[in-house]
Amino acid sequence: MEEILSFGKKMVAQKLTYAGMGNISKRVGKEIIISRRGSMLDELEGNLIAFRIDEQPDKEASSDTPIHREIYKKTDAKSVLHGHAPYAVALSLIEKGNSIKPLDFESAVVLNEIPLIDSKEDKEALAKDVAAALTKNRGCIVRGHGPYTKGKTVEEAFTIVAIIEHACHVKYLVDIMKAGKE
Repeated sequence: MEEILSFGKKMVAQKLTYAGMGNISKRVGKEIIISRRGSMLDELEGNLIAFRIDEQPDKEASSDTPIHREIYKKTDAKSVLHGHAPYAVALSLIEKGNSIKPLDFESAVVLNEIPLIDSKEDKEALAKDVAAALTKNRGCIVRGHGPYTKGKTVEEAFTIVAIIEHACHVKYLVDIMKAGKE
């Protein structure tokens, strides 16, 4: 639990999500511990809900619970983070392809590519698409919505969110600089 509380605070402090946006979860055996619907990630004390992966969660669980659950069912993830990182969201709205290729060396080493997933109102359909992307990748971005990442720990999933945002920030700056030279 302390790990979830700590990295929820870091998500907000590093501007990887804002206010009541984003969610965080951890799988412990056959249980999922997830942030409460609308909770602030930097104020998660008393705002975590636990449920068995094969049971219907409390209605107060994050609205993204179907996505987290599907990721846990289809991948080796032990933690899932979702943020609303501004550069990741912005680039997801303007990029035409199915992925973003990191330009900087460190991001490219960790993430060969960052899949872009089309947003859907149907959470179950979106869950399948995000989980499919995370079977082959450590993170992806839902267009206009933000990154989803997985990790063996909450720290690892957090690191991937931070790297996705860094890669998107660098690409944004490079694109602006190139446009200014044309």
